[in-house]
Amino acid sequence: MALSDARDLVLLDLGLPDLPGEAVLRRLHQQRPRQAVLVWSATADQQAQRRCLMLGARAYLHKPLSLADLLSAIAAPASGRHA
Repeated sequence: MALSDARDLVLLDLGLPDLPGEAVLRRLHQQRPRQAVLVWSATADQQAQRRCLMLGARAYLHKPLSLADLLSAIAAPASGRHA
């Protein structure tokens, strides 16, 4: 869906049922390198967090996610990385 048309922002859960979230992030970054992607996950795996940020995620957010955390990540400059 994120590749079908332009989106201002993609909120990507790593725990997808059909495809690994990191694979989706990789494909998004390859096909739409300027696409803003916020990754969220229930896992606190720091290696996964680093991989996602290296793959182009704008932020890696942990579940449960508060509305304040989400709004902060959305408002952050594109060059900044949140963890």
